[in-house]
Amino acid sequence: MARGVALSVDVWNTLLSTEKFFRALSKSLSAVIGVSVPEALESVNRAYRRVKEMRARGELDPERIVEQCIEVLARELGASREDVKRGVARAVALEGLDDLAFEDAVHALVEMRDMGVPVVAVSNVTFWPGWYTRLVLERTGLGELLTAQVYADEVRMLKPNPRMFLRAREALEEAGASAEIIAHVGDDFREDFLGAMMAGLRGVLVDRLGRYEEGSYFHGRGCVVRSMSRLAELLELK
Repeated sequence: MARGVALSVDVWNTLLSTEKFFRALSKSLSAVIGVSVPEALESVNRAYRRVKEMRARGELDPERIVEQCIEVLARELGASREDVKRGVARAVALEGLDDLAFEDAVHALVEMRDMGVPVVAVSNVTFWPGWYTRLVLERTGLGELLTAQVYADEVRMLKPNPRMFLRAREALEEAGASAEIIAHVGDDFREDFLGAMMAGLRGVLVDRLGRYEEGSYFHGRGCVVRSMSRLAELLELK
């Protein structure tokens, strides 16, 4: 087993299902705003696509990422920002979230824990702050499998900025883990895969939908996988 190494990992669509959380969010928004659940879900998905486009074009202000995203969702819903915030809070606090975690992600995190490999979450944010994601991770049982967590709104920057991955290293040190991050694992080609390699790490793209061909890329610096279950083997950690 490799010693003195660590991994960073994205949260949404890598560890937790964004699609399933959006369904829960839509139920809460429906209860708060009065629109139907399908209407709320359609608005959430439209707003999410819009926010991702804004992020790619550099239109999100690192100082107010969540507020900007909430403004986009509020416009889509024809609701107030306060109602959107309440809807998100209800989803995190009250909705059933037991099935959010991907099984292969749970397997990978448990394996890393058993091997003594620290894992730090490195995640962008959209309609809710990073500490809400911390709560969701606790509710799904994944929080205890992570050594540290870093969120864009907390450090005022967004992936693929290489400084996000530098901050992850600092977060591990603050948590008492003296290990070098060797790879970042995530589902987004630009933010996670290319972002990791720009930061000098190996990039592992988790492509559960089969958009890309599995295998090794960029002289071994990048790898595309369908599942996180073989993560330790692929990174030669055992």
